[in-house]
Amino acid sequence: IETSCDDTAVALLRGGTVLADAVSSQWDTVEEWGGVHPMMAARDHRTNIGPVMDTVLARSGITANEIDAVAVTTGPGLAPCLRVGLESARQKALELGVPIIGVNHLVGHSLMSRFTSELKKKGCRFPYLALIASGGHCCTVIVKSVDEYHMIGTTTDDSVGEVFDKVARLLNISYEKDGESAHGGAALEEWAKLGNENYVLFTVPKLKVRDCNFSFSGLKSAVARKVEESEDVQKEEWFKQDVAACFQATAFEHLVQRTR
Repeated sequence: IETSCDDTAVALLRGGTVLADAVSSQWDTVEEWGGVHPMMAARDHRTNIGPVMDTVLARSGITANEIDAVAVTTGPGLAPCLRVGLESARQKALELGVPIIGVNHLVGHSLMSRFTSELKKKGCRFPYLALIASGGHCCTVIVKSVDEYHMIGTTTDDSVGEVFDKVARLLNISYEKDGESAHGGAALEEWAKLGNENYVLFTVPKLKVRDCNFSFSGLKSAVARKVEESEDVQKEEWFKQDVAACFQATAFEHLVQRTR
């Protein structure tokens, strides 16, 4: 059970095989509040967690009595949201008479490469370097074993997902998929596909700094200045597409350069 931010996510596994999973997102709430509001996100988790769990159980083809443990995200994340997941996990574990297992979700991200089919075939051996680039985090981690990790770099300001959302708001762009509004980062990626990434050359952050940390606030400010000084064209679709493409290319180059 994962409720660390605004997605209500549940999966049912047997060993390393995912039998079923489901995610309920909160795009409409995020759009309404202009970002993730912890109390509103927790409210939606309470509404969604039961149906999502029922969906996963139905898809898996097994009965609840066959479940022999419940794992749940204990952090890091938004406290009100984490609380909903913990309460649901505790209730389910008590109901089934099985153990409850707390999971650090950054550890979950770090180990995911061992679950992907391609890497599973090749064998993802310890130790390896993991780049975690998400809505709330941006860091590089040396994964030595299932329970040993060393963080060697982190963001000094915004996470990469956070800055994607903020730039989407600066450009005033949105995107709908299957009748649902996508969050800012996903919208920006879609607009960037249609843009010219050579329209404006943003500076890749920290090129001369010899460490493994990330920084996105300067890049975000550069985009804001470009939007401000382009008042005559800032509402044009081509301008939004080109700036989105340039920003994304620079942000991705920063991720690659720091990880390398």
